[in-house]
Amino acid sequence: MKIEYFKFILEVYKTKNITTAAKNLYTSQPHLSQGIKKIENHLGLKIFERSRSGTFPTDIGYEVIAQMQEIVNNLENLEHKYDPTKITNLKATLSIATIPTLSMSLLPRTISSFKKKYPKIDFRIEEDHSFNIIEKVKKNKYDLGFIAISDEKFIENELLFTYITSTKIKACVSSKNPLAERNEIELSEIVNYPILSSSSFVINTLKEYGEPKFLFQSKEIEGAKRAISEDLAIGFYTDLSLQFDPYVFTNQIIPLDIKHNLFNLSLYLIERNKIDRVLNNKFKEDFFVQLKAHSNLMDS
Repeated sequence: MKIEYFKFILEVYKTKNITTAAKNLYTSQPHLSQGIKKIENHLGLKIFERSRSGTFPTDIGYEVIAQMQEIVNNLENLEHKYDPTKITNLKATLSIATIPTLSMSLLPRTISSFKKKYPKIDFRIEEDHSFNIIEKVKKNKYDLGFIAISDEKFIENELLFTYITSTKIKACVSSKNPLAERNEIELSEIVNYPILSSSSFVINTLKEYGEPKFLFQSKEIEGAKRAISEDLAIGFYTDLSLQFDPYVFTNQIIPLDIKHNLFNLSLYLIERNKIDRVLNNKFKEDFFVQLKAHSNLMDS
């Protein structure tokens, strides 16, 4: 089995499209399709199913792709160990699933720093909820994931969990709201106000105290914050994402502590266990450099 064919399969998995994969790998579509067919015939199984919406792995295909990714990663690591210049010239895509907290703060800085050192590396970023991210990384849909959890029971052996820092979910109110004079608030009080949230965790926790009243559910962050600043609703953001927020700096939005232990979260960086990919490791190094710089800035 040729390693080239493994790369064909991995690229089709990432793009969900054979034509796009062939274009990205500078090869012809027939050559790529033949390579995949040879692997399938050799293994005696079907790796992909085609549909109108794209090309997707079969159930067994996910397992095969994960093993192929590990083999390709190990080969890359071997090459980079003995020829460090290869990482600088490496053309690849790093896929990352993240919670909004980090996509609004440390992640953009890390990507900017990383791109200066490794300009040929592309990124594929998706925002999602923590539990969805865990499942997607387990299924090899993303190289790295950034999540927030309140309970360590969600840590699994299949994944490597690297602790980042702790953070709190804050209730954000307008400076025009009488609540802005307070330091903290109960969930039983919040449920009486219109809220802005797309977080299933926040919504389900609030439902224990009553039926939340939604202004609207939005992932469009700036529009939501504008609505909060106009005293139309209460929103929810972590203290990490609010540390350099212009609405907070100009006192248009006031963050309040929430009296509930589950609103204290631990942030983790996750990846598949036993995967030693040089690109993942380099990005992790840069991320923790940015985290340290951020912490030093906040302490000064």
